[in-house]
Amino acid sequence: MKTHTRKQNLKNKFNKLYFFILIMCITCISNAQNEGWHLLPFVPSQTLWDIHCINEDTVIAVGDKGYIIRTTNGGSYWDSIYSTTTNTLYKVTFVNDAVGYICGKNGTVLKTENSGLTWTNIGISTSLNLLSMSFINQDTGWIVGGDEIFPDFPFGSKGLLMKTLNGGQHWHVDTNNTSSVSSVHFLDNDTGYIALNNKDSNFLCKTTDGGLSYDTILRDVHVFSYKDIVFSNAQTGYFLKSINNGGIYKTDDYGLTWLTIVELYYPIFNIRIMDSCNLFYNYWDNTTGTSSLENTIIGINHCTNTKFDEVGLKNYGFNYSYLQIFEFDFINLNYGFCVGEGKKDGIDENFILKKGFYDNIRDFKKNNIVKIIPNPCNDKTILFFNSSLDLATLNIDIYNSLGQKTYSQIQINNNEIHVDLSKEKSGVYIVSIKDKNMIIQNCKLIKL
Repeated sequence: MKTHTRKQNLKNKFNKLYFFILIMCITCISNAQNEGWHLLPFVPSQTLWDIHCINEDTVIAVGDKGYIIRTTNGGSYWDSIYSTTTNTLYKVTFVNDAVGYICGKNGTVLKTENSGLTWTNIGISTSLNLLSMSFINQDTGWIVGGDEIFPDFPFGSKGLLMKTLNGGQHWHVDTNNTSSVSSVHFLDNDTGYIALNNKDSNFLCKTTDGGLSYDTILRDVHVFSYKDIVFSNAQTGYFLKSINNGGIYKTDDYGLTWLTIVELYYPIFNIRIMDSCNLFYNYWDNTTGTSSLENTIIGINHCTNTKFDEVGLKNYGFNYSYLQIFEFDFINLNYGFCVGEGKKDGIDENFILKKGFYDNIRDFKKNNIVKIIPNPCNDKTILFFNSSLDLATLNIDIYNSLGQKTYSQIQINNNEIHVDLSKEKSGVYIVSIKDKNMIIQNCKLIKL
């Protein structure tokens, strides 16, 4: 009897162990399927030129016609943000979790102080385009550009350098350069670097007086472009020489000498330095001829010359004709986003790719969440919500065009929220709707 009991106990333990191992295997398979690169189902309505990860949840992307989109749940849902401009936006950067800047065409500079929920235009009036930014804190920064066509062709005959010491309230503007300025990076108030390109020459320059004067530390003739300068510390820096037989260059002596750490026959377009050995870059892989261009992201450890990541677009349903990754950003080696444009069935399609955990993104039907009637309004309006939503879990905030939260009177009645703006000025407002601390929609509301 005891022998039978011991055998039964052993059998039960074995079954439990088998079940545990089975669950672990299923979990590992599920995680393996959910990690890596994924094409997000959300299709941007405009071409995106840049993307920035504030953290793993909050990500901002910018592009044509003043287009700004924002996610606060790692890409599960993207909301369109009112940007106050129709100019193309080329770059976005954040100094901290709250304060960020965007630059773009015709001197456009936008600023946020609430993690990208609202933006204020603090730019200048010019026909020149702004392509690169470097801020050492939320008040002090430099923005550069020129008369180039767009970021992939950053060369021209006129350059622009802008500097602010008070968060964009005032700009010191220098337009005396005869080459377009494609990239800028400052280490502190005094030391910084810029890259310049015209049709004949390319320059890498350094300043030690905050940008009052620059000395040329490297020059080439007939190179396509210098760009993407970044220093990890005062001694160690990197930049990109985009040309056939170009590559990524590194200095360990404050910019005095530069050595190639990645060399390619085909042009490299962007780099992102992760640490002293690991980096990402993207380049045109046209090994099958110029009629079959595919832009590919490579992750490489240049210290050991080993590749740890590679992603091309033909695996995501895009036709292998012209596939372009415009920009990317990473939190770490295993988590990031990229934006670009490809062709599906001969039609251009904008896209966002995510590297990291993918949780089967649910698709919100935005038109079914809320309707604002009337909009525009005089003093009062009503938010009509889908009956499936529980208003008790919703949080409604209203912001003015400066990003300041208003104290509008809000009254809930069944599936309606009545809003009284009688004490607010005429203008454009953003109604931000959160469900259990997740933004599900931002709506534009106009008060006459």
